[in-house]
Amino acid sequence: MRYAELFENNRSLGKYDIPDEIKSNDGHSYRLYGATRMGGNGVVFEAREQESNLQCAVKVLKQLNQPRIDRFLNEARVLQELDSPYISKFYDSGNVTVALHGTENNKRDIPWIAMQLGGNNMRQHVEENGPLTMQELKGISYGICSAIEHLHQKNFIHRDIKPDNFVWRSKANTAPMMIDFGISKRQGED
Repeated sequence: MRYAELFENNRSLGKYDIPDEIKSNDGHSYRLYGATRMGGNGVVFEAREQESNLQCAVKVLKQLNQPRIDRFLNEARVLQELDSPYISKFYDSGNVTVALHGTENNKRDIPWIAMQLGGNNMRQHVEENGPLTMQELKGISYGICSAIEHLHQKNFIHRDIKPDNFVWRSKANTAPMMIDFGISKRQGED
């Protein structure tokens, strides 16, 4: 079992057990492995889709207040409409019932998203390796601009462009991939 500490209105609800395998509404199964990232809103697990053996990331929401749930569901909605090699691919989503660590009666339903797995984000890369060289910067600038252009062609605005929201597509110094669409919106949406 995996676990995530869940919160509601910035109050800890405790550590909840997440099953080793979760299923989508369409019946696809995902095997969860170790957590690769933890942010303020969610926990990202490395995972594999069981039928295809596709390696992916499964992001599980840990902030369970309504605005955070809405952002999480918005991220799934936006990702489903995008198709660019420079944007994390959407694979699946659903809800999983989790139990408070060590109990069976205190359960919660939490949403999750399966998406393309990336490496370290650009901020982490610079902190660990120093500034990008001019050659590296030229190489990734095309990918970053292509991601933004694709997003705008689909009439979306990301609203949170920063180094933390671009990860390496696979290994470092290959190509960037845009992530984190929680506060994105379609042009003209409130």
